[in-house]
Amino acid sequence: MPGHFSPVKPTCKQPAGIAREVLGLTRDTLMVAVRFLGTALCQPFFLDTGREQFATDGQTVFYGVKALLDRYQASRELVARDYLHLILHLVLLHPFASQKARPDYWDLACDIAVEAIIDELNLVQTTCPGAPARRSLARQLKHEARALTAERLYWFFLGQSLPDQTMLDWQGLVLRDDHHEWPLRQIQSDESNDIKHDDRLPLQPDLEQHKAQNQARERWEAISSRIQVDLETLSRNWGGRSGTLTAAIERANQSRVNYRSFLMRFMVQDEAMRINDDEFDTVFYTYGLTLYRNLPLIEPLEYKDVPKIRDLVIAIDTSASCSGDVVQSFIRKTGAILSQDDAFFQTFNVYLIQCDAKVQSVVHLKRPDDFARYAASETLCGFGGTDFRPVFQLVDDMIGQRVFTQLKGLIYFTDGLGTYPEKKPAYETAFVFLSDEGNQVKVPPWAIKLILHEEDLDLL
Repeated sequence: MPGHFSPVKPTCKQPAGIAREVLGLTRDTLMVAVRFLGTALCQPFFLDTGREQFATDGQTVFYGVKALLDRYQASRELVARDYLHLILHLVLLHPFASQKARPDYWDLACDIAVEAIIDELNLVQTTCPGAPARRSLARQLKHEARALTAERLYWFFLGQSLPDQTMLDWQGLVLRDDHHEWPLRQIQSDESNDIKHDDRLPLQPDLEQHKAQNQARERWEAISSRIQVDLETLSRNWGGRSGTLTAAIERANQSRVNYRSFLMRFMVQDEAMRINDDEFDTVFYTYGLTLYRNLPLIEPLEYKDVPKIRDLVIAIDTSASCSGDVVQSFIRKTGAILSQDDAFFQTFNVYLIQCDAKVQSVVHLKRPDDFARYAASETLCGFGGTDFRPVFQLVDDMIGQRVFTQLKGLIYFTDGLGTYPEKKPAYETAFVFLSDEGNQVKVPPWAIKLILHEEDLDLL
């Protein structure tokens, strides 16, 4: 049949040699079918370790000769699908995810994501049973989770607390490779190992392993970026057949955002009660203690110039499209980050404004504890259209009334669908989106656009 693999010709070679030919033929056939993945398909080395399934550590593909030949004899397409499945994990950086990820949910989310991509590509070289059930599952999850990226599915699973039987049923549809060699899994294994190592043993092997893992990630990040460019330019003819892959690879290549670090850009420099080690001369201090016992010649300074938040405005767009759990999650996470002891001066002004087409509520937060109390008793109000201008007018009026003395910025959580001010305000403004849909929204050139995801907020 056109497009299918040509059968391997009978030879007198040993099984190991035949297995290498099968792997080469599989890789070559996939390269012809999906040329934009050519660089990725050729990256890993192959190593026979007697495994039942393909596995990878980001540098090497591990396999077992007997299992591979048995599967190839049963269906060449299954072997091709298994290998493409593994390569897509690497292209989408699944093996290098956050070490905090729950393994069973992350594995399932990754497998569902890449199987949905392969089914959408609809290659005759990777045809195998179960397509109707997989496509049905993909449609269901895309509707419920709003996207079929591994990251989106993972956070959806966490919120749903999947029953064990559901997980087993879904795994039966999408499981194709072994994830135990993933760098992510190796880090988790190291951290969960309670065995105390002998201090006399050299640590060099561990350092070399982490260095190799970092190099593997950097190499796959570069490959992933090139594939994204290819899909957006030379391989645009794939059209609807690569929509899920394009969305997933864009998501994988987005820079990780440390939300706490972002909030810290609104700090100002001022004095705070804190020992200033930078300007403290320990020589005179210890000399005095030695010479006069309990009488140091110099005491450390009890104040220091430090960056902290004094004035800040947080606006929450409560229009109909922004209501619900997403807004509440943003408020809780923001409050938790800003309530940390080192984020604020002892006195500060933070105003939290809820608004849709007009300002609905204004709450003044003065102490770190106020954030926790607000989060516990918060009530969203509004849910009309969206007009950003009333908030900016209110803040300008407050500046004129000297409510703020050192306002560094305004953080506006929104879906972006509203009327923006025409002029740049006197303070920095960031429009924050908690959805990939923010990629399509244009904000004024003077504003910062920040796209966050649930995992970006999960920093504490």
